Amino acid sequence: MRNIDPPEDIVKILPTEIKHWSTLFLEDQSNNLPPHRQFDMKINLDRDEKGREKQIPYGPLYNMSRDELLVLRNTLSDHLDKAWIRASSSPGGAPVLFAKKPDGGLRFCVDYRALNTITKKDRNLLPLIKETLRSISKVTWITKVDVRAAFHKLRVRKEDEEKTAFRTRFGSFEWLVTPFGLQGAPAAFQRYVNESLGNYLDVFCTAYLDDILI
Repeated sequence: MRNIDPPEDIVKILPTEIKHWSTLFLEDQSNNLPPHRQFDMKINLDRDEKGREKQIPYGPLYNMSRDELLVLRNTLSDHLDKAWIRASSSPGGAPVLFAKKPDGGLRFCVDYRALNTITKKDRNLLPLIKETLRSISKVTWITKVDVRAAFHKLRVRKEDEEKTAFRTRFGSFEWLVTPFGLQGAPAAFQRYVNESLGNYLDVFCTAYLDDILI
């Protein structure tokens, strides 16, 4: 069994009230594959005139530079090691592209626009930012908790995993955790956070996606 005792330097900087929960702040813990839950990401596709789900879109490969291919290979290796993705034999597959980070690095992205077009909308609403700001306007102290790799804390519903397939020159892969770029991901994650906070929500904490204020 892997030792998950938190490093002493982490424990030292935590307030006394939360030292008992110090393992929750370990980066290794945030990389674990989460279990299936009732909050799993669901991808319900529109149906054709015969009442069958529309086919999973199949997109072309995008041309990539040498630097992009290197980042792609490293990203695939990292995600496979964490069991966030696996090799796929899905009949569909979205292309991969990269976006520039503010620091000049490359952000791995999957172009799910075609899939999103035929995905039924999840109408679960995100909190209004104005309401959130008003609710904390008179507080004296605020603790902000940012959920690491937030969407990846939600599994994709088992029967929907093949719908998340993406294509690369190194093969096709599909997600076991919720990827960024799916149109229903923000709504699904907000529902998970709201249910997790339960009766405490808007009593002494509030949340907008992965940003939790206490």
